[in-house]
Amino acid sequence: MRLPSEIVHRIALYIPHADDFFNLLDALSDALDRGSPFEKLWRLSETDGMRRGDLWPALHVRQLRDPGTADAIRAVVDLFPLAHVHGTSDVTLARRCTGASSIAWYGDCVQWDMVSNDWVADFALLPIIELDQSSTNAYDMDGFFHVLPRLSSSLRSLRLYESLVNDTDDLFEFIGRSHLTSLVLDQVHYDDYNIMECIGSTDLEYYRAVDIGDDEAEHLVSWLTTMPVERVEFNKIDAPASAQAFYRALFYCPTLQHLAYTYSQLDGLASVDFASPLPMATLDLSGNGLNSTSIKGLCRGLRSSNVVSLDLSHNILDYESVQALVECLPFTRIRELKLNHTNIGD
Repeated sequence: MRLPSEIVHRIALYIPHADDFFNLLDALSDALDRGSPFEKLWRLSETDGMRRGDLWPALHVRQLRDPGTADAIRAVVDLFPLAHVHGTSDVTLARRCTGASSIAWYGDCVQWDMVSNDWVADFALLPIIELDQSSTNAYDMDGFFHVLPRLSSSLRSLRLYESLVNDTDDLFEFIGRSHLTSLVLDQVHYDDYNIMECIGSTDLEYYRAVDIGDDEAEHLVSWLTTMPVERVEFNKIDAPASAQAFYRALFYCPTLQHLAYTYSQLDGLASVDFASPLPMATLDLSGNGLNSTSIKGLCRGLRSSNVVSLDLSHNILDYESVQALVECLPFTRIRELKLNHTNIGD
């Protein structure tokens, strides 16, 4: 008896672990439709060098060595909403294995400061909706920032992490005009030739973190107020007290579902008027050294808000802060509250 692919697909949706999923395909191997995508996926999982964890529940392309491998992946790519492409700069093979499928591209192996205009033109045609980038070569990041505006308008998610940059003008200008709905800036620091000369290290702790000045704030406000932004994660990205328009746009973006602003100096948070309930479902403000004024203001915004998960870990909470939290919690929807390393109980 043969099992149609639609039946296998419905069953597969309830199996989130790769080993369990492929054990099922092993058991059903004789019943799978010959030439069906699931039969091809099962055969691909038996190929040397292929890890089953890269083939389910998401597709991660790490072994893009030759056209044969690309064709084998192309035969199963339509089973997935997104193809995660790692460790390659070969646009031709990437297109061959993904077809018209949406792509999440991990660009840490691309030398962006060395790519040709022809390569960029080909790369810009890929249907990339998620883009991850990391480099401690600031000139490499300069090249990446110059490429960003040429990418397809399909790009919705940008994640930059553990990187050194010379400046961020091109980056924030791009963000302000982009169609992004998700932005992650995690430990992005300014390069400093003197530090490299003195200690010869790219350890990010020695370099000044990127901060939000007037121009950066203007671009971010434009983005937050015109796009249906759903996710923002900033880690070690300082924002001065003068950036009130940015604070307001960030905390009251009506479509925002997740906000994590961590281990940063948020000097202006205490001045934000939290007169309305906050819109996001998850809020992480850990490690920011928030004072009682900031906490009390935040508690006003938490009342009747959509927040169900709140993380205030690694902030030293004094008596006034704790009292404000205790008084507001009964009037919130919070189901998960993290207060690790806050000195409560000391």
